[in-house]
Amino acid sequence: MNFDQPIMQKLLISSLKPEDELIIKTKNSRYQFKIIDPFNSSGILSGGHLGSKGCRAVLLYALESPLATVDNKVIKINAKALFLVEINSKPTHLCTSPITQLKVIRSVENWEKQQLLKAS
Repeated sequence: MNFDQPIMQKLLISSLKPEDELIIKTKNSRYQFKIIDPFNSSGILSGGHLGSKGCRAVLLYALESPLATVDNKVIKINAKALFLVEINSKPTHLCTSPITQLKVIRSVENWEKQQLLKAS
């Protein structure tokens, strides 16, 4: 069982926890990024041109426009996300088109820990 967070305008990468799933929608694609190591923004990316199998990936940054400052701490609507991905043991990159929706699906375990911390 998972707990959906509402669709958001922007997301601090540091707020993600292991096993959380970040849903990234663009005009033509939907990506799922399952977090393994939030400190290094790494996980398993699937969807879009990658298909459903998934591959190891690192979210490098999100960029709103060519002249905007690169921000590796926040991902937001209208930005393009750039991932370093490993396909067939070879590193390459994937750049999304502008993001239209962001959503986090938290794992039950993380949600329960969060509730215990709030109660203490």
